[in-house]
This record gives sequence, structure tokens and C-alpha cells, in this order.
Amino acid sequence: GLWLEAARWDSKQSCLEECLPRVLFDRMPVIVCRAILREKLETNGVYTCPCYKTTFRGPTYVFDATLRTKYHPDKWTLSGVVMLLEVPM
Repeated sequence: GLWLEAARWDSKQSCLEECLPRVLFDRMPVIVCRAILREKLETNGVYTCPCYKTTFRGPTYVFDATLRTKYHPDKWTLSGVVMLLEVPM
């Protein structure tokens, strides 16, 4: 499954939220992926979240996901928010 690092997904409001205290990883719900034209890509109120295979960055990059947010996207970039396919437990 997919996991969020350094943030959590609020299912009721369908957007990114700050992570709970002492919780680094949060499981993402099932995501419907669909291709759209770049011109139709929503840019306001979304964070372009990188997705990696593991917590090791760089060569494990898979794709970017656009996630809704109430905050400015820079907040999540500075927090280091990413989605992961594999989480060390």
C-alpha cells in the first residue's frame, strides 16, 4: 500500500493534514489514478507529492501525485512530505 511520511490524509475532508504527534507514517486510502492532459491539471490547492519505493530517496522515485491541501504547498515541501510504497516497521 501507499504511506504518507510527515503528514496524514484526512478522509473526511479529502486533503492533507499535519501528522499526529509521534506518528511519522500514515496509511493512504485506496487511490484512483487517472491520466489527464497537463493543461487540465489542477494547480490551486494541491501539493505535488513525490512517491518513492522506499525511504531512500533518489533512484527509488516512482511518480508524482497531486494531493489536495488547505495549506500552501511549500508547507509540505519544507516538511519533507512524501508517499512511500514500502515502510520500515
